[in-house]
Amino acid sequence: MRRVFAALLSTAPIVALGAGDTELSLGSGLYYRHLEEFGNDGGRLLTESGLAPGVGLELSHRVGPGMVFGGLGLGSYRLDYDGRSQQGRAIDSHSDYRDQRLWAGYRLDLGGRWSLGLRWERSRVERDIRGREGIAGLREQTLGNRAAIGLRHRLAEGPVAWIEARWHRDIGGTVRVDSPGLVDPVWIPSGASRGFSVSARIPLGTLAGFRRIDLEPGFSRTHSEASDSRAWTRDGVIQGRIGQPERTEWQLGAGLRLSW
Repeated sequence: MRRVFAALLSTAPIVALGAGDTELSLGSGLYYRHLEEFGNDGGRLLTESGLAPGVGLELSHRVGPGMVFGGLGLGSYRLDYDGRSQQGRAIDSHSDYRDQRLWAGYRLDLGGRWSLGLRWERSRVERDIRGREGIAGLREQTLGNRAAIGLRHRLAEGPVAWIEARWHRDIGGTVRVDSPGLVDPVWIPSGASRGFSVSARIPLGTLAGFRRIDLEPGFSRTHSEASDSRAWTRDGVIQGRIGQPERTEWQLGAGLRLSW
């Protein structure tokens, strides 16, 4: 039932409430997500892919020559998992994700159809890699901080209202890893991570008492370096060392925004 509810949320529009210089937005989007992890030798360890729906709430208010904004987002989805065990055995399973994000920032109007956005995000992502055929699963909980800067250009005419390019970098962060009965909880520092995203707004017209409806497609890509390793234990006895592998991920999709 939870999966059905998440799928229904993915089709809901983003609703914006405008009152003077203040706007409240509620909505959702649907993205295709693709993730790969690599070992120290450069060989692929695993691939995860699938649809990732999410919902969000954002409040913005005009302050000085720009807009200050803040919001929160939630996601719950399942990705197909294609990887291998430490012994090299193929694993065909799935990973369940739940993520929570809080963000705040300021968008400065530069004049001449340009604006500069600064954004800070705090995230918590839970990943549950399901075991299969005698191979144990693995659970991760990642707490991270992300700083981003974006440049937006408003077009004078045509079907697109604006386009934006944004660059982001993760700052700090930790990953809690465990496998019940096999790996005691261990905390690992996140590897250095950076990337970019491109998005746009396409007006679709008006709808029953609302000012407009917009489509907002987007693409993002992030690369994370391998992290430092930490000792891991089973029942308190050291068994070896564990770390986060190198990772690349991208996602492509769109959301709807309904405004009045």
